[in-house]
Formats: sequence, C-alpha cells, structure tokens
Amino acid sequence: GEDIGGAEDMFKQALAIQPNDPLTLFHYGELAQACRENFPRAKQLYRACLKADSTYLPAYHNLAVALSKLKELDEAERVLMKAAEIAPSDANTHLNCGILLWEERNNAEAAEPFLSRSFELDPSNTGVLLYRGMWSLRQEGNISAAIELMERAAELEPTNQHAVAAVMWIKNEYNRSVAASLAKSSSRQSTGSFGSNPSVETRGSDAPVAHQSQDEVEGPKRGVWLESRGVF
Repeated sequence: GEDIGGAEDMFKQALAIQPNDPLTLFHYGELAQACRENFPRAKQLYRACLKADSTYLPAYHNLAVALSKLKELDEAERVLMKAAEIAPSDANTHLNCGILLWEERNNAEAAEPFLSRSFELDPSNTGVLLYRGMWSLRQEGNISAAIELMERAAELEPTNQHAVAAVMWIKNEYNRSVAASLAKSSSRQSTGSFGSNPSVETRGSDAPVAHQSQDEVEGPKRGVWLESRGVF
C-alpha cells in the first residue's frame, strides 16, 4: 500500500544519509520481512545491520527467522548460537534456539537445554511459558501442567492472541481426554472388562495425562518465533 511505499522511501532516504546506521537497517529489514514478506531482502538488511553493529541482538533473532523462512536452517542455527554467545543471559535468545532445534530441526534432545534455560532465566516470559506448556504436553504428555503454564501466560499478557488461543486449544484437548477416558471406562464396565485406560493416566492428581499421536498434539500454530523489536 501507499503507507508501506512511503515508509520504504523514508528508509531509503535515511540510508542515503547514514548508510551504516544499524537501527535504520534493522527497521527497514522488519518492513521487508513483516509487510512485504521479502525474506531475501530482509536477510540482506539484517546482515548489514550486524556488520554495522555486531552486538545488536534483535537483528540476530530476526535474521534467524528470515533464514528459517528461506529454509536455510544450518545458517539460522549458526546465527542463533552466535546470539547465545553474545547474550548468554537472554531468555528469548535461548527460547529461539530451542524453537529452531525442536520445531524446525525435529531435535527435541538438543532443544531441551535451551528451553529449560529460557525458563530458568525468565519464568514470567509469555513465550517461554507457552513453549514450556507445549513441551509438557508433546514431550511429557502432561495436560494438567500444560494448562497451568499456558493459563499463566495468558494471565500475564491477556492481549497476546497466541496465549489466548493456546489456552482455548489446550482446554479443548483436556475435555477430549476426559471424554475419551469416560467413554472407554463405560465401555469396559458394560463388557465386564477391567484395567487402566491405556490412553489416559493420572500423574499426581486426578487430571488426565493424554498419550496422543504427534498430529493430535500439534497445538496452536507451531514455530511462533519471538521476533525482536528494535529500540528507537
């Protein structure tokens, strides 16, 4: 639209005056990435930003997202590992490392230390809580823990649409598990069969823990990277 075109013109004019300004390069990259979905151009601009300021953490995060969109996963991983070296105490950096390894590389074992570290660093981070909840569900099969974590995320940031959608989805999964457990229990009683329900168990409470296929526990949109916002 005209607004996007006008913003592009402003960035071009600014870069004509200061071609190596990291913030201008970063925000121009955001525009190319979010508004134009021009990931090659965004990659170019984020790299230019990091050439101008190799410590600018948001550019590492967004560059990794752009690289992931371009299926350049090896390079995206290298970028995030570099960010983790620069900012070892940043929860979002560790979270994005975990997301890449888990969601994009299908390597839960490699992802777990990064996701755990992100929770240690910032247990009140909405994104961290959401992924901690998804880990509880998909890797541990613990719906009750997942509900608690996702509800906490939604309480901390009630306007976050990903958090709200996650809570609605996980509660629906809980209800499905309860219904399945009751149906199977009723079926066994009617046929005189006894024993535990193989699809639902309890873990320290009466809340069911679902053992479902990977497709059934995908949850809300996967790969919701934590793109960073620059500081003007």
